[in-house]
Amino acid sequence: MRPIIIGMAGHIDHGKTALIRALTGRETDRLEEERRRGITIDLGFTWMDLENGMRAGVIDVPGHEKFIRNMAAGAPGMDLVLLVIAADEGIMPQTREHIDILSELGIRKGIIVLNKCDLVDAEWLEFAEQEIREELDEMDGCCFADAPLLRVSAVTGEGIERLIETITRTAIQIAGENGTAFGTRGFRLFVDRVFSKDGFGTVVTGTVMDGSLKKGDELELYPRGEICRVRNLQVYEEETDFCRAGERAACNLSGVKKELLHRGCVLATPGTLEVSRLFAVKLHLLPGAERLLENRSRLHLYCGTTEVLCRAVLLDRDVLAPGESAYVQLQLEADAAFVRGDRFVVRYYSPLETIGGGEILHVDQKKRRRFRPDVLEELNIWENGSEAERLEQAIFSDRGIFCTEKRLADRLRIEEKYLQELLAALIETGSVLQFGNLFCHRKKEAWLRRTISGLLEASYRTRPFRRGMSLSEARNVFLQEAENAGISEGERKQAWDSYLAYLENESDFLAERGYLVERTYKMQQNVAFWKCREAFEKELEQAGFQFTKASVGSLREILEQEIKKNKMSDVLPENATEDFLTYLEEEEEIVRLDDGIYAGKRDLDEAVSWIKAQLSEREKITVSELRDHLACGRKQAKLILDHTDRIRVTRKNGAESERVRGR
Repeated sequence: MRPIIIGMAGHIDHGKTALIRALTGRETDRLEEERRRGITIDLGFTWMDLENGMRAGVIDVPGHEKFIRNMAAGAPGMDLVLLVIAADEGIMPQTREHIDILSELGIRKGIIVLNKCDLVDAEWLEFAEQEIREELDEMDGCCFADAPLLRVSAVTGEGIERLIETITRTAIQIAGENGTAFGTRGFRLFVDRVFSKDGFGTVVTGTVMDGSLKKGDELELYPRGEICRVRNLQVYEEETDFCRAGERAACNLSGVKKELLHRGCVLATPGTLEVSRLFAVKLHLLPGAERLLENRSRLHLYCGTTEVLCRAVLLDRDVLAPGESAYVQLQLEADAAFVRGDRFVVRYYSPLETIGGGEILHVDQKKRRRFRPDVLEELNIWENGSEAERLEQAIFSDRGIFCTEKRLADRLRIEEKYLQELLAALIETGSVLQFGNLFCHRKKEAWLRRTISGLLEASYRTRPFRRGMSLSEARNVFLQEAENAGISEGERKQAWDSYLAYLENESDFLAERGYLVERTYKMQQNVAFWKCREAFEKELEQAGFQFTKASVGSLREILEQEIKKNKMSDVLPENATEDFLTYLEEEEEIVRLDDGIYAGKRDLDEAVSWIKAQLSEREKITVSELRDHLACGRKQAKLILDHTDRIRVTRKNGAESERVRGR
């Protein structure tokens, strides 16, 4: 079963630290000032062994109003909270604020501990219990509304055994409920303390939120991106090689400077978190908040152990009233690494008071537009949709066209095995497409296809003598998007092959002779085309085997003269002559022998036939013999033999001027 973390909350001087001492036999006040003043200033940590053999971490949070920020930093990761209320005082202001914070952070299991029962009589205890229940009932959404209430005295030991029994029973229930797929992707720890230890170096402590960690593992320090290694591990002050979610861990790190670490950092499996300053959230304003929250209000945000200033952009209204909830984009003033499902608390910038909290729905990379139905619908899916619906939304809303299993698993915080089942279902319905190791939403593929179609139309318009757009151009568009998904070059090429096959099966596109073409497209063979063809054929015929260099410039000049002479309105497009020559080559009407030098296919076939006939009767043929037979120059004869070498009719054998039968 997953270990659990127990938190202690309550007003200052209601006996939280004394209760921990009674339950565990250990002190959590570690600072000299805490011991001198008798109050908890910073977070305190220890553990307790339950009756069933389970070891639970214990966090003591400060109760004084001035240390609420430290209390908020200790709350993440708590599975069970003991709300400590002194019998002689009852619920106090910080008790209420602690309850608000814990409720907004999603704490759902609690035990109310009525402490200092030795200081009051039985009648007062009955009155105190009734008053606590009535006040908790009035607090909307309070996580302690139905919690058991136990009477104890941390000083005399009264009720401690019964409290331990209740804690054990609740812990077993919580541990059994925690084995879900959500939140298990990779290791993640919110840093709450950083210190140096002689002989070891830098040490950080925190609650393991997700996953597991082994000694020697690499970790990434977010949001900075520094990579470090775990030199040693401790769980509850005992050396170990392994820690897991639900435990308090101390990590001795190497490869990172202590100055870079502080409360609020996150240690996680490298590459599994996304850093941003924009987060889409569902924000709930406490019913007891004393003023309205206006759009773009400046707030203090507490998430994990991070505290950062932000602006609250209300996406569906201008003002949020107490007790209301709304979709909001938090625009942070510093980088942060939160994930979907993280709970948070917000306090006014000034005066500093807790006003609400909520849940991170999505890590954004751009600012969201207000009052947009599609934006609100997307956030509704992130909040209320099924895992399959969220996965489809993640694929559709990702920053690129394509995403990988790893990226999706990191964003949704789920294991890849479970993710594969969801992906298979979406692929079967056709809403998601797979190309190699890449996944794409059907709507995004339609956008990509429109982009390629637009490029193809532009190609037809500007280069009408080409069959279509070269496959390399279309491939580059695809590979650029695939590169953004962060996969290897080999995987990108494999994905392109898969996508090209998809285009040929599912669209009007066809791969033909190195081009992407429309199945129904017919190349323009207008007056310009025919004049160009006529001029070139005439030049080839006049040249014969002399192979006068057919320059693109001369062709253009001839064609422009023809257009002018015949008063044609056709304007010769850019690259038209190059495309024209390429087309005739592809149609096997001409053969390129060298740069800008072409031969008519009929003439060249005649020369090749003569060479074949000669080599069928004798061992070799020379350049001079071919030159004399064709009545051409030596250079032209050599060009023909180079051509027959390429098509393996001949091959060199010793002398440069001799050829033998090819293999």
